[in-house]
Amino acid sequence: MISAIESERFKPPSPKRLKSEKPSRFKFDPEDLRRFEEEWGKSEGFDVDLSKLRNTFSCGSVDLEDDDFVEPDSEDETNRDWLNTLCKMAVSYYKEKTDIRLEFFKALRANYHPSAAITLYITFEANDPLDGLDHDEFIEI
Repeated sequence: MISAIESERFKPPSPKRLKSEKPSRFKFDPEDLRRFEEEWGKSEGFDVDLSKLRNTFSCGSVDLEDDDFVEPDSEDETNRDWLNTLCKMAVSYYKEKTDIRLEFFKALRANYHPSAAITLYITFEANDPLDGLDHDEFIEI
């Protein structure tokens, strides 16, 4: 025989009770997701203004002066140092695959997106020594 407590547990909640319950902090408004996808899609993740969003869905900007992404025993002291190392590797790889010669200058900003690990969207400054001009080129890879 089912007790009164067990039978109460299996009843669907009344509409009155549903209205009085506070929404869970884990629920989100579909409009939040639309705004996030629109903002993220504009720059493909590189230059996202997260201040426009109420929910960033675990994405964020990397604080270049902090050390929260840096391994404790690495040579890199700040996130900027770590991003500079990654950018140098990216420029080196890019130079091997193309005929364009670039020299890494500095990391400007970065956003992250959690995935199986973490995806970084790094914007950095590089110079083309064969260009002959005194301006810097901005590339996003």
